[in-house]
Amino acid sequence: MIYGERIVQARELALRTQIEFADALEVTRGVLASYEVGRLEPSEEFVDRLCSTVDLPPSFFERPITEHFALGTLQFRARGDMTAKERNQAYQGARLVYEVFEAVEQRFDSIPFTLSRVSGDPEDAALSVRSELGIAPDVPVARLLHALERAGVVVQALPIVLQKRDGFSGWASYSVGLRPVITLPIGVPGDRQRLTATHELAEMIYDHRASGRDKEDACNRFAGAFLLPRAAMIREMRRPINLAGIATLKRRWGVSIAALVVRAYQLDIINKTQYYGLFTQISTRGWRLREPAELDIPAERPRALRKMAELSYGSPIDILRFAADTRISVAFAKRLLLAHADAPIAPVAAVQSTAELLSFGELTSRRPRSGLKK
Repeated sequence: MIYGERIVQARELALRTQIEFADALEVTRGVLASYEVGRLEPSEEFVDRLCSTVDLPPSFFERPITEHFALGTLQFRARGDMTAKERNQAYQGARLVYEVFEAVEQRFDSIPFTLSRVSGDPEDAALSVRSELGIAPDVPVARLLHALERAGVVVQALPIVLQKRDGFSGWASYSVGLRPVITLPIGVPGDRQRLTATHELAEMIYDHRASGRDKEDACNRFAGAFLLPRAAMIREMRRPINLAGIATLKRRWGVSIAALVVRAYQLDIINKTQYYGLFTQISTRGWRLREPAELDIPAERPRALRKMAELSYGSPIDILRFAADTRISVAFAKRLLLAHADAPIAPVAAVQSTAELLSFGELTSRRPRSGLKK
């Protein structure tokens, strides 16, 4: 039996409308719509064309979808002109990767989510979360994704380059409740990835009591305070403040030059005139679109999915078994595993906290727990 929801998922992953997909599959739109809602059972010939078109095996379409998180619950850090089609592609990609994660995770105990909900001043809230993650209050966060995974956040790499969005988050259901999931597509520079991941963390645990633009600003302020702590910035941003001096801090702290300028203004290290002056210089040099390549921050890759795959399917991973068990194509399985780290990598040269120096630990030693600490 072929499930219509899977055909919808494949179509939306391919960024196709029903008309476009029907044309590619040599059927009418009406026939495709009937397949998608389950009124008609597709022929073997159609299924062959479908699998060839979207690079997914027949077994993918032969299992029902288990709803883990609803599209409406996802939080997107994205440009405002993202279309519904693009939003659906991001959602379906995250849905598929999470299904793979959950399938592999069945052999292990889940890592409990340990972070408390925080509120109040974003500076204090960010320091509180740093403390819970075992990160000192005034040092760069050397391995951000690693720290989040150790705290029970599911961080998943989406092996697709998505336009107009750097990442998104949501709460997913699993065996004993809900847990946070942050999805990060490939192709995003490391400095943007780190800001996005921290922003999404704020979306889930920072009770800012705001909405709309104010909510976005509150989460951005939390992210700035978390990645660039007040005390350290006041100590390291030496006057006179200029782009050359700020650029020296980019690699150490793992954020963009623009983010450092914003943070300097937030902390009253520079005034409004200096702030606009620095951004004028950034624009003149073309750094709004591309900061100097020699200052690039390597993107970090999440580790948990690949580690579980290594423990289950050997090292090197038996890719054929992995793909068959998770009902994805070998090609997609390879891209997915490459998007996840085969060993912890520290993208920022910095002093590491005690917690970060610990090994990832045996997943089998973890016990599942849901929800937020009060």
